[in-house]
Amino acid sequence: MPSGHHETGMEQALLLNASYEPLKVVHWQKAITLWCQGKVEVIAVHDREIRGVSVSFKLPSVIRLLRFVKLKRRFDYVSTAVVRTRRPN
Repeated sequence: MPSGHHETGMEQALLLNASYEPLKVVHWQKAITLWCQGKVEVIAVHDREIRGVSVSFKLPSVIRLLRFVKLKRRFDYVSTAVVRTRRPN
């Protein structure tokens, strides 16, 4: 593999809420950091391995938060804006 070549799918992990609801896609380094901090569990991995001097592990592809994070509804504003634009005068 040439230097500088990136495999996009292998560099990302899907972050799930504790309820298994998808939250966002994070870079593999963030996924590893969250795992090392004990904030997530690894649900699935890529085939690619990361190797350090004394440790090696497969890149996570899906991680799940151990604590539930309550989020605001993202689409409330969008749906209200659509309703407002479609109202008859």
